[in-house]
Amino acid sequence: MKHFKKFLSYYKLYWKKFALIMLAAFGSSFTALMIPLCVKKIADVSIGGTAGGQTILNLGITMAVWVVLFLIFDYIYDYFGHVLGAKMENTLREELFSHIEKLSFSFFDHHKTAHLMSNLTNDMLDLAEFFHHGPEDYLMNFVRFVGASIILLGINVKLGLIVLIFVPAMVLSTILWGKRLRRISREKQARIADINSGAADIISGIRTVQSFTQEENQRERFKRTGDDFQRSRKDVYRTESYADKTITGLNYACTIAVAIIGGLGVMNGSMSLADLIAFVLYINYLTDPIQHLAWMITQFQAGMAGFDRVMDILETEPEIQDAPNAEALADVSGEIEIENLSFSYSEQDEVLDKLNMHIPAGQFTAVVGTSGEGKSTLCALLPRFYSPTEGTIKIDGKDITGLTLKSLRESIAWVQQDTYLFDASIAENIRMGNMNASDEDVKRAASLADADSFISELPEGYDSLVGERGVLLSGGQRQRIGIARAVLKDAPILLLDEATSSLDNLSERRIYDSLMKLRKGKTTLVVAHRLSTVRDAERIIVLDKGKVAEDGTHDELMAKNGIYAELYKRQQN
Repeated sequence: MKHFKKFLSYYKLYWKKFALIMLAAFGSSFTALMIPLCVKKIADVSIGGTAGGQTILNLGITMAVWVVLFLIFDYIYDYFGHVLGAKMENTLREELFSHIEKLSFSFFDHHKTAHLMSNLTNDMLDLAEFFHHGPEDYLMNFVRFVGASIILLGINVKLGLIVLIFVPAMVLSTILWGKRLRRISREKQARIADINSGAADIISGIRTVQSFTQEENQRERFKRTGDDFQRSRKDVYRTESYADKTITGLNYACTIAVAIIGGLGVMNGSMSLADLIAFVLYINYLTDPIQHLAWMITQFQAGMAGFDRVMDILETEPEIQDAPNAEALADVSGEIEIENLSFSYSEQDEVLDKLNMHIPAGQFTAVVGTSGEGKSTLCALLPRFYSPTEGTIKIDGKDITGLTLKSLRESIAWVQQDTYLFDASIAENIRMGNMNASDEDVKRAASLADADSFISELPEGYDSLVGERGVLLSGGQRQRIGIARAVLKDAPILLLDEATSSLDNLSERRIYDSLMKLRKGKTTLVVAHRLSTVRDAERIIVLDKGKVAEDGTHDELMAKNGIYAELYKRQQN
């Protein structure tokens, strides 16, 4: 219940519509209570024979008016309530998505994408119903319960008190079952997330599954998550059924008691038949809210369980965010200074260990070394996608922790080895480097990335869709588009992290020739395993065990006959 106050705050955003719906809910309940009174009055005059047909007709017309009013109020409550629920759901979903976008890389390292998708979809659907059926339903059932209690006690105090004796048992039963429902509802939602996660993982890796003929094993894996979900649903259905049947049984027991005692009252003249008819009609108005309370608690438990999961994410602070006095990075020359930089992804051995490095503005620097030496990590630390364990990184003499993330990341174009493409057109993917770029700018960037030739041969050209994660393109084509995206961004600092690893030597050479023309005035940091591509770099830095092991030009490092020379000779051979 710690998040209940936050839950109520969303109603403030739409308080006018909420007030209208609550008024309609009250009107619906009040008019519904008037209908049995009309039945009682008709029974009174009919059985007593004290009035003619006109009186009964007038009472029937009055009853019809109450029914029409009830339908109008109920329509407003039902339609606008669902619309309001959808609006509040959408508001919360947008807030959640916006917050997820701000979270640091470390959060995504430990949270499955499919689980986050479940938060954005399944949990929101439950919340939409809860947003609508929450306060309104509680008001409606409260009005019906109180109104029916007053009317029943007014008709016959003794019989009314007998009916009310059953109420505590119904309420207690509902509360006890409700506690269990909340726990197993949360479990059910977790199992839904597991199904989404398993399915997404298998479908994303379907090529690997089929190439290794693992279909049967993956089907069994998916079946296990499905079985877990089915068991959790059975627990929910069983508990719901127990709760419903308990309340229904108590309701029937109440009706039987009223029928027996009321029937005896009619026989001895202490109660009229019309009062007994009205009493029986109003029993449902008294017990239905309690019976409905069981469903409302189920809805409440499911809704709050989903809301709790959403709030767990919303309350997760980004590990990396702007400092209170952060300043914007402007007029960037691109000088990079790294002092005593250490970093580890876990409590295991550090990837970088007190690394020191100075890259003058505009220099073309290559960072090389064997796998696992921290080259890609260094690229991720420069735009502050991770925070170092210790040490500082400065750009133009300014500690990047004191800069706004937006200005820092706008100053850096980072091309990764595994280029991610969105399920959109080629032009849209390239234009992510600069959303305001013209078609000519997009084409120029593609040409510099050696991509225009293959794009022009596609049936739809730059409007061709790339498929999910760019699956309709080859690895080399995806990398070319990633490079074109970086070229279009035209940032003063360019990071190329194995950006051409999927290209053939000729294509790679053409791209580097283009980048060398573009890099004038830019600080360019290239991570490469294929050393032949960076032999012309102004400077080559060799990392070993998270430290700078060697530093110099290609010729200088070859003359040292150290780590770089050994790696280069091995690749040449």
